[in-house]
Amino acid sequence: VTVSYNGSAAAMRAIDSEATVISLQEGEELTMQDLLFGTLIRSGNDGAVAIAEAVAGNESTFVALMNQTAHDLGMNSTHFMNPNGLHDCENNRVQDGGDEQAAFAHADNPPPHHAAAVQQDGQPLLLRADDGH
Repeated sequence: VTVSYNGSAAAMRAIDSEATVISLQEGEELTMQDLLFGTLIRSGNDGAVAIAEAVAGNESTFVALMNQTAHDLGMNSTHFMNPNGLHDCENNRVQDGGDEQAAFAHADNPPPHHAAAVQQDGQPLLLRADDGH
């Protein structure tokens, strides 16, 4: 995955000066696995944006996928505004306890449309959990 300016640490710090980042630089190339580890283990907000762009082409399309998945899981009070969870002053992410229960109910048995990001030959792919392809 090649990091764009939007997925760089500089872009994240422009949004929130205290954002946790993994210090990605524009033009840097990483594997999807390294981005996932950095995003999950270090709470790298820049990594979340780089993953979103690699999987869906841009942040807004990725966020639409997140919101569709939340809806499909029955999480009707959840609405995501970005892939990293940084506070959006105008449009906050909303979630209630019932939505969290719906998410946990599917954690061990993802629905067929549940997709995980993977990379093959340097290209991002979507892996469907139901068929393993």
